Amino acid sequence: MGGFIHILLVIAIVVVLIQVIQGRRRS
Repeated sequence: MGGFIHILLVIAIVVVLIQVIQGRRRS
């Protein structure tokens, strides 16, 4: 389960980074 949780954390971080990049491009 630890590995599964780690994968979820990585995916969450990637999603946040993508949103931040898109926000900077828009602004």
